[in-house]
Formats: sequence, C-alpha cells, structure tokens
Amino acid sequence: MPRLLCGVAVAAMCSLACNGSHSVAVINRSDAVIEQVYVTVGPERGGLGGIGPGVQGVFIFSGALGKEAVLEWETADQQHRVTVDLRDVSRNFASTILLEVMKDATVKKSLEDPIPGL
Repeated sequence: MPRLLCGVAVAAMCSLACNGSHSVAVINRSDAVIEQVYVTVGPERGGLGGIGPGVQGVFIFSGALGKEAVLEWETADQQHRVTVDLRDVSRNFASTILLEVMKDATVKKSLEDPIPGL
C-alpha cells in the first residue's frame, strides 16, 4: 500500500479511537448493485447511496454505539431491512464493524481488527 494511503488509514483510525467515533462498513457480496443503503445506529442514520458488487461504503458516526444496527437497502425487486445485534461489541471498540450483504439477502457481521497501538 502506498505510504500516503497508509498514513490516511492510520489517521482515520486514530480519529475514530481518539474522538469516540465509530464506523460501520457495508460490503456488497451480492451479484447486483444494492440501492438506497441506510445504516441506523441509535439516533444516528447515514445514507450510503448505491453500492456495487464487491464494493463497500462506510458510515462514520459519533456517540454511543447502541445495542443494534439497522441496515436497509433495495434491490431491483425488493426492499430489505435487517437488524444486527451489537450487544457483543465492546463500548470501547475503536475499529470498524463490517456488515456484509450476502447473495441471499442475509447480513453477516464481523469486527475489523484494530490497528495495533491505537
């Protein structure tokens, strides 16, 4: 990875860790574009627009993490809404929550490993 991009990634992660912010990345693992993508965590709601296959969009927000996240999106033939449990995520978590939209319209949650030292 070029040095500038590494520096930007480290600065973004430090911003998350140092400012009490959180991020949720939505990754489209389906074969089609998903449209009207929204993530809601507590009172925070972020619109990510459309996300192509294999592409991710990131929502950064400040404040309490909350007990759940709601992910909404549309496909050509249907609207989808999935609630994801966040109670197992530490309130001090300072990296990215990954939400992967699968081909069968289910959502897989995982936690990105934080950058060591942050």
